[in-house]
Amino acid sequence: QGFFIQAGIASPMYNFMLSLYFVMQVKYGMTEDRIRKKAEGIMHGVAIAFSFGTSFLCLGLGLFNESLLWCWINAAPRGCKQSYNHGGEATTCERGDNAEIFRWVLFFGPLWTLVLGTMAMMLALVRHVRAQEERLAKYQFSRKASIGDNSSQSIRNLSRKEDRRRYTQSRKVTGQAL
Repeated sequence: QGFFIQAGIASPMYNFMLSLYFVMQVKYGMTEDRIRKKAEGIMHGVAIAFSFGTSFLCLGLGLFNESLLWCWINAAPRGCKQSYNHGGEATTCERGDNAEIFRWVLFFGPLWTLVLGTMAMMLALVRHVRAQEERLAKYQFSRKASIGDNSSQSIRNLSRKEDRRRYTQSRKVTGQAL
C-alpha cells in the first residue's frame, strides 16, 4: 500500500509535464512532432523513474510503516524518538528513523514544487495568450461593415447574438478545461 501511495507522485508530475507540453506548443511554437522527438520520452522517463525510484528507495530503507489510516513513510513504533529531533542521539525507532525528513524530501517537497511549477506555467500561458489577443485586436473588422442593413438596431441585435454565442462558447471551453 505504501509503495503505491508513494508512486502516486506520478500524477502531479504528469500534470506538470502536461502543462509544460502546452507551454512548449503554445508559447514557444514547438510542433507536436518536435516535442515527441525531443521531450516526450524525457518527460515520461522522469515521471516514472522518480515515482517508482522513490517507492523502491523507501521500500529498501524500511520507511513504509503504519500511519494510522494506511501504510506509508513513517517511523515505527509510532511516537519513537527520531534522531534528527534529538540532536543525533540514539534513536528509539526500530524502522523508519527520520521518516519525517524522508516524507518531505521524497513526497511533499516535490509535490509542492510541481504544484507551484504547474501554476507558474499556466500563468505564463494565460499571459502569452492574452498578449497575443491584444496584438490581434487591432486587426478585427468592424461589425458594421459586414452588415447590409446599417441601422443601429440591427447592429445591436447582431452584437447581442454574437456576444451570447461567444459567451456560450467560452463556457463550453472552460467546462472542458475543468
